[in-house]
Parts: sequence; structure tokens; C-alpha cells
Amino acid sequence: MAVIAIIGHKGGVGKTTLSINIAAAITKAMHLIKTEEPVCLLDLDLRLPTITEILNSHPQKTFFNLFELLAN
Repeated sequence: MAVIAIIGHKGGVGKTTLSINIAAAITKAMHLIKTEEPVCLLDLDLRLPTITEILNSHPQKTFFNLFELLAN
């Protein structure tokens, strides 16, 4: 499993846009080679998770659920 991280300490530099485009390109490439491996895109900005808004994707569970699970 490969992991690609897009990180930066400053907002407004294109991390979200770059992340979405990289995930889309990897998904398309994997489809072309007929691989069923999933591509997972995570937005770890707990203050403003913009990827969910841009992609209009509202997951049933979030990192807050994971943190609650780990805390118990």
C-alpha cells in the first residue's frame, strides 16, 4: 500500500485541489490497468474539512468517530 501525503502549514496554497486531482488521477490510472484496489482520500483538517464540501461527499463516519472509539 502506498501513501501520499500533501501537507503544509499555511492555508490557501492549493493542498485540497492538489489532493483531489492526485486521487482522481490515481483512480483513473488504476481503472485503466483494471485494478480493483481502492483509493482513499482523507482530509485531516478537523477545523475545516473542505474536501467533503467540494466533492459533495458526506461520510457517515468521520475522524471524530475514530477518536471517540480510541478514547474508550
